[in-house]
Parts: sequence; C-alpha cells; structure tokens
Amino acid sequence: MKKISKFIPALIAGFTMLFASCDIFGDLAQEIIGDPVGETCFLNCGITKNMTISGTIASTHSDYIELKPLEKMFYAYNKENGEKKYTFKGHFFYQENLGNPDQGEFWVEVLFLWNNKKNDWDTPNKSFNEMAHNENHFKASGVDLVTSREADINATELKSQKEYDEAYDALSKYVIEKHAGSDDPSGITKESLIEEITAERYQYLENFESALASHDTSKTKVSYEKKDGIYTYFASIDDSKLELMIFSGTGDLFFYPINGETEHDYMMGMYAYNRSKRNQRRWIRENFTNIGSLYDELKSLAAEAKAKVNTSN
Repeated sequence: MKKISKFIPALIAGFTMLFASCDIFGDLAQEIIGDPVGETCFLNCGITKNMTISGTIASTHSDYIELKPLEKMFYAYNKENGEKKYTFKGHFFYQENLGNPDQGEFWVEVLFLWNNKKNDWDTPNKSFNEMAHNENHFKASGVDLVTSREADINATELKSQKEYDEAYDALSKYVIEKHAGSDDPSGITKESLIEEITAERYQYLENFESALASHDTSKTKVSYEKKDGIYTYFASIDDSKLELMIFSGTGDLFFYPINGETEHDYMMGMYAYNRSKRNQRRWIRENFTNIGSLYDELKSLAAEAKAKVNTSN
C-alpha cells in the first residue's frame, strides 16, 4: 500500500468536518447527491465523478475501466455474454495538465488480479512475473479526464512505489494549496501573481477576460441535473457549455469546461482560474471584472437551479 504524507490526515479531517455540516444527508435521502460528493471525489483522486474509460494496464487491455473516486478504486473488466470478466482492480489518481489538457497523467496501483482458475481476486506479486513485470505501479501519459468524457488510456509505463507516492503527494499538495488559507488578497499584485502562476497562465486569464467583453447574460442558463450518478451543475454561456462545482466548505465555484463544447479562450482561462489559490482567485475576480461578473452570475443561477430541483423532489 502507498504511504500517506503526514499532512494528508489533517487535511482529510478538516474536510470531513465541512462535509458533516452540509446538507448531503438530506440530499442522499432524496437521491440528490450534489456538490459534497464531487468535492470528495476530487480530493481523493483528482476527478469529480465516476467515469468509465477503456485502455491497457500493464499488458492487458480492458474495454471497461470503472473509476470510482469515492472509493479511490478502479475496476477493469471486459464483457462476455453480458457478464463482467474482471482483469484488475486497485487504486488510481489523475493529475491534470494546465498548459495542455490532453497531457494529463493517469496513475494506477494494481492491488488485485482476477484469477480465472480460482474465480476470485489474487494479489499481483508473482502473478505479474507472467507478464514480465515485477512491480504493480503504472502511468499513462497524454490523458484528458477533465474536458473529455471518454478516454482510452495506455498505462504501460512501469513506475516504482516511490515514484507513485511522490506523484500522489504532488497531487495532494496541489489540493491543499487550492483550498487552504484565507481568501484575503491583500499584498497580491499583477507582478507577484505572474511570478507565482507563470506568465502563460496569466495570459490565459487576460484572454478569458477579453473574450467575456461581449458576453450576453440573456443567453446564460444553468441546470442542476444527474450525470454519471450524481447531480451536477451544467451551464451554457455564449454558446459554450461547461460544468460547475461549488465547494460546500468555502462556497467557491469552479469552472469545468467541456472539450469541443467550450470556446478555447474560455477553456484555458477557466483552467488558469481553477489552478490558482483561494486568495489569488479572489484577486482575479476583483481585478478581472468580466470574470468576476461571470462568477457571480453563474453562482446565483446555480443556487436557483439547485433550489428548483430540491423543491420538485
């Protein structure tokens, strides 16, 4: 099993308190599983919802790889006569790539192999020797699990336990930086922000701000509907489509563009915004007024959409 950095238990404990105070339990009773679920999924694995992809792990191809971030687990299988024929299961996580959404990294830790003779799960260890592997950690590069709803991964790059742990800790550090601390923007300047988030990312924000100059608020729509088993906010702005996630603990709203359905300048600006820290995001909203106005507009419409669904149930 992979190690857990010392700071991770404290993070999990803090967010557990936030989840306990939200309305998830009432939502569960009505099968309206909203923001807290997506939030927990992201904290666990870097993606916000259950997904089913396909691809190769080690040297075995599976037509179906179910990603279940609440469990931090994946289940790989094929189907024969409608029945699941499992291949692997284990841990996974995903690290997005801001500069190029198509170049994210998908990491897996294979915990169990399906043993056809026993008709049960078996630990890798010696079984992997048959596939010319003596490790059970693999990475797939060039993966997009943020804007794409389908992916075919090639997790054949063998990695050590140490490399897997270091990559997972990097994801955990990003999660902490994204959510920890005050949203007080005091002391932030354009120059200091560029230095910290990179000039490339700042340019994405400027392009997003400029593109929003012709934003037509009369065309904006937000719905709250079930997708992949959980309720999600879907927004339409200026003929672009995206998903929204509102974190229960802080009330922060994040933009999740959809590949092929979100205008490029919007998409990259949304990534740059999402990847910034809490106080930086507030500074961005206050200094890029078009982005700030869009944020307020979408948050208000999202609240109305959720209230409408809750009332109807």
